[in-house]
Amino acid sequence: MTHPEITGRLHGLDKGRVLADTHVLVWAANEPDKLSPLARALFESPNYEILASAASAAEIWWKARSGRLDIAPPVERGESKTGPDFGPGFRAVTGLLEFVRTLDIGWLPLTPHHVLRMSQLPEVHKDPFDRLLIAQAIEHAIPLLTIDKTIRRYDSARVAEVTGGFRPTVVW
Repeated sequence: MTHPEITGRLHGLDKGRVLADTHVLVWAANEPDKLSPLARALFESPNYEILASAASAAEIWWKARSGRLDIAPPVERGESKTGPDFGPGFRAVTGLLEFVRTLDIGWLPLTPHHVLRMSQLPEVHKDPFDRLLIAQAIEHAIPLLTIDKTIRRYDSARVAEVTGGFRPTVVW
């Protein structure tokens, strides 16, 4: 059964694929109550494929390594399924990989085309990881699931000009 709010907000978009911003993945894995009703419905809907970006894995590693993000590891400290414990960044990414695998979330790889698209974007957002997610959403013409208000500013004529008319759709 499709959630009526999903149908109304995402009607006609690329085959029901939605790219989740990094904080959405972190919240879905650790604090699902922080997700909006629409975000929760998207994660639960069989009609929409949630995608995680390789850029989000890098962002999670960076933030956990620098102490700005604390994510519980999927297994006890030192008992990682992928080998020895290499610190908080490693544990955070291991947790993300396990979460993504468990929910059957697809991965959107990062390519040089995404980096080129990112270089065409106006300097609205300074965070390189968010800029990569925006570039991926534009390149694949899929909505970006985020609460980040700065990302909404990319819905502009300048973005449409450099992307051949596509403006990123931001949903929350």
